[in-house]
Amino acid sequence: MSKEELPFVLSFLCGAMSSTLAECATFPMDMMKTRMQMGGTQGVVKYRGLTHIVTHTYNTEGLSGFYKGVTPALLRQFLYSGIRVAVFEKAKSYFGYDEKTQGFWARFAFGGLGGGVASLVTTPLDVCKIRLVNDAKKARYNGLADCLVKTYKSEGLFHGFYKGSSPNVYRALIVNATSLSTYDTAKSNISSLIGIDENGLTNRLLSSIVTGFLSSVVSSPVDVIKSRYMNSVREEGMPKFKGPTDCLIQTVRNEGIGAMYNGFLFLWMRIGPWAVIMFMSWDWFKDMSKVYLVKKN
Repeated sequence: MSKEELPFVLSFLCGAMSSTLAECATFPMDMMKTRMQMGGTQGVVKYRGLTHIVTHTYNTEGLSGFYKGVTPALLRQFLYSGIRVAVFEKAKSYFGYDEKTQGFWARFAFGGLGGGVASLVTTPLDVCKIRLVNDAKKARYNGLADCLVKTYKSEGLFHGFYKGSSPNVYRALIVNATSLSTYDTAKSNISSLIGIDENGLTNRLLSSIVTGFLSSVVSSPVDVIKSRYMNSVREEGMPKFKGPTDCLIQTVRNEGIGAMYNGFLFLWMRIGPWAVIMFMSWDWFKDMSKVYLVKKN
């Protein structure tokens, strides 16, 4: 292990804590994004925009409505980001990553690998989060435990907890390959372009903003399909999708290609600040961990 590399446990914790912090701060946007993505389908209200969803949620559910589904979201984020970051860092070390000779595409591959592995592990919590977010009146579930039990009893392990696992993994591959590779690349390019410290606060802020926007653009179509497919259950009146591809085809056929960017404003308003908080705190946690290791040794 090189002097710059953190032990696996510390790498996991740095990623997990920074992402959980970002999730707490931005979850209301994630909640509204998920509901907007439904486009008025599957029994979810069709919202006209930001003002409508904010006022409707507050009037019908109160402030707590903006944190509907937060419990599985935080559990998922802690495990998901800890795994993806640790795998990303370990993959770079294992394959002998060299910034000068490998660059963006190597980081892209390592980021995708980390996201794919993490997504497979945490998909059940993602399913519960989406279903709880869209169950505004608690007509289907009475919390995380109830959602876990009912999903398992009615749909089983793979058809229930791993419903939508393929779009979830695809999204994770795309988002993590984009975000983890873009952040490092942006820091290097911005440093060269405007002559600032690559690890300085200003560079980290600018790089995380760029990363958040690009991640939103590439992930929106897969995110929409993931939300709709995971939210569909075996109930009368609910859409019946043969799989994620069928969900994509039906959505585009019935609503047009623009439906792939339903809720994009909320996705960006969520991922943008999320990326800033996550990447800046991640670098800070890594800096503090390295100081701790130096003092310990």
